[in-house]
Amino acid sequence: MPKLLPPEVEPLIIAFCKDHLSGYLIQKKLKDNGYNISLKSIYNVINCVGEKRKILTSGGKVMKRNYRRKVRTSEMVKRVAKEISKANPPTQKSIANKLNTSQFNIFKIIHEDLDRVTYHKTKVHLLNESHKRNRKKNCRKLYRRHLAGDKWEFMVTLDEAWMYLDYCNGFRKICYVERGKKPIEEWLKYVKESWPVGFMIVGAICGRGVLPLIKIPKNAKINGEVYRDFVLNPIIEKILPNFYPGEMNKVVLHHDKATSHTCKLTQEYLQKMKIKFGINFLQNKDIPTKAPDAALLDFFGFNYLKQMITNGKCKTVLGLWKKCNQVWSRIPQDMIERAFKSWKKRCRMIVEAHGNHIEHTKNIHLKVLKL
Repeated sequence: MPKLLPPEVEPLIIAFCKDHLSGYLIQKKLKDNGYNISLKSIYNVINCVGEKRKILTSGGKVMKRNYRRKVRTSEMVKRVAKEISKANPPTQKSIANKLNTSQFNIFKIIHEDLDRVTYHKTKVHLLNESHKRNRKKNCRKLYRRHLAGDKWEFMVTLDEAWMYLDYCNGFRKICYVERGKKPIEEWLKYVKESWPVGFMIVGAICGRGVLPLIKIPKNAKINGEVYRDFVLNPIIEKILPNFYPGEMNKVVLHHDKATSHTCKLTQEYLQKMKIKFGINFLQNKDIPTKAPDAALLDFFGFNYLKQMITNGKCKTVLGLWKKCNQVWSRIPQDMIERAFKSWKKRCRMIVEAHGNHIEHTKNIHLKVLKL
């Protein structure tokens, strides 16, 4: 790297040049004045070589070069901790610009020095105090009365969900192209303007396996009558006796607080089935409200089904229905048992969290909880 010339040398070189002195004579005069300057440096000044020299010659202003700090200091770590301790923290790039360092340094500070983990925000229900009290109270009841120990074997949970053709033939959100080029036209993902084609299904899982899927008729509105005739009737009178022969009095039916589940018509039918078969069911007041994190089909069943049909090559509604049945019927029993154990721990976690959300808990089935 070339040495910087003293500020008083350049004016001397320019003055000697105007006297029509050669480079050697200029070098000799500079030596007489105590400056040992090379011929190359002298000619660089004469020929105006160098960005800074050109800017000064043209009358411009030289901007001070901004050198980014590479060392992660304790003060920098404190400032980064303050920046990221917000609901909507700024980007790593903006923090790096603010602290005059590299984005890589900010990444290292967040994940190594501060030992933070990146979480994607989850959409959750808005809970008020009454909702939290309800969740805490009813999750405790659900666990102690129906899930604790081996009681989960006789628990039957069911729910409805929409299945669309768009869920199949999965399309990656990213692709890789050469720098400066656009992706191939066929690679683009096009959004259909029409309403997606699909149907509504009812899924049910019990401690002894999965129940066959039920397809709701097209254009049927899910009210108490449809729920009774197309869902509860076949499940209670035809399907469950095969899973629990002679033990129907031990079975407990669980569903959420949808209007069709809690209406008077549904409750009257369940009371008749209790007298006829001895089957039990959760009372409306005992069902946790706004609790998809405490409903097995919400946190496991339908999510697993949609994930498994993503790569399915379905082009028709009939093909989608066959694929759903194929995937659903092949859910292994050990996976169902792990899901029920997760359900038990989720209920306990909601109680420990005083009814608050627990969606951000990772590896929930491995978490050690207090009894």
